[in-house]
Amino acid sequence: VEHAAQLASRVHRAVADPFQVGGREFRTTMSIGVAAFDADGSNSGEELIRAADVALGLAKQRGKNRTVVYDDRLRAAELDSLALEHDLQQTLDEQALTVHYQPIVDRDGRVRSYEALVRWDRGGELLDPAQFLSIVSDIGRMAELGEAVLRIAFADFVAGTGASSTTTLHGNIDESQLRDQDFPATRARLIDGSGI
Repeated sequence: VEHAAQLASRVHRAVADPFQVGGREFRTTMSIGVAAFDADGSNSGEELIRAADVALGLAKQRGKNRTVVYDDRLRAAELDSLALEHDLQQTLDEQALTVHYQPIVDRDGRVRSYEALVRWDRGGELLDPAQFLSIVSDIGRMAELGEAVLRIAFADFVAGTGASSTTTLHGNIDESQLRDQDFPATRARLIDGSGI
């Protein structure tokens, strides 16, 4: 690992100098991920490449032009992330999400509307969207999540307002849903099925 870090440092210095292409000057940076075989040799070549890729991804997240070494701390974080993804997949399968409602008030303090906000109760810990939406997007289930949230919000809205109510409901729609040609029909189906 020490030798790899020294090599990485040399690479960073080598690419730091500007270079010419077509008469124009350019500069580049390099992100590097380093992984080493365990002392007992228990990891495979595939695992080593994957670990280096995880370290590389973290180097890019931390602002690029740096070297990150895959270590026990990263391994533990990766295992936590895998457990989080597994639990989230199960929650989506069961549609076991919660929706909270933030009131929207006028200048006189009267509630005019509510914004539906998804939350995930993960074993008694309430997680806000910033902690799990990127994972939902990564696993390709954002449209499914959006549909579940709308279904819950519409049902709650109907249960909580009377027919003469002028209160409205706001929901957040992911851009992937807006690109989905089936979204208007899905939305109409959910509205019709809710009794709104």
